Amino acid sequence: MITSHLVATNRFKAVVTLVTLIVVALAASPASAGPPTVTQFTFAITTTVPAGDSLCPFDVQITATGDGVERVYTNRHGQVTRIASNFVEQDTFTAYGHQLVGDPFRNVQQALFDEDGNVVHVYEVGVIERVPLPNGALFLSAGRLDFVEHDFNFVFTPDQGHSGDLAAFCAALAP
Repeated sequence: MITSHLVATNRFKAVVTLVTLIVVALAASPASAGPPTVTQFTFAITTTVPAGDSLCPFDVQITATGDGVERVYTNRHGQVTRIASNFVEQDTFTAYGHQLVGDPFRNVQQALFDEDGNVVHVYEVGVIERVPLPNGALFLSAGRLDFVEHDFNFVFTPDQGHSGDLAAFCAALAP
């Protein structure tokens, strides 16, 4: 499953994704192309995004929980060509004794591999984060994000689409 392992680095979702992709790719049995292998999963992850590392100018702890379904696609040689995951995730952000609890959201991720088994893209599409803020505003980031383009670092806003007001988000967690 794309989001399944505890990761205690700033690479959060992207590193979790990459590690899982490698495990799934290595475990794939050499068989002819056919229907995808379907696996249900549940996850709970806690990590800290360091100050200034694409989120806020201070450390933010993130706890994410969710469950979903993963589909692993192979070619006729049994090589993994694509992994697609659909899951519902809910995130909680904590800093300086303040806490923001995000709304549960549907997450769609897809990893694509080249013919040599290398990860080419790891896309997240749709809602990337949805968090009600104490002032009544809603932080909402949605669109398309490619973790490969960000060297598998934690990213909160999409490459294409709409980014929430990151300054307002950080202000709600600030000391």
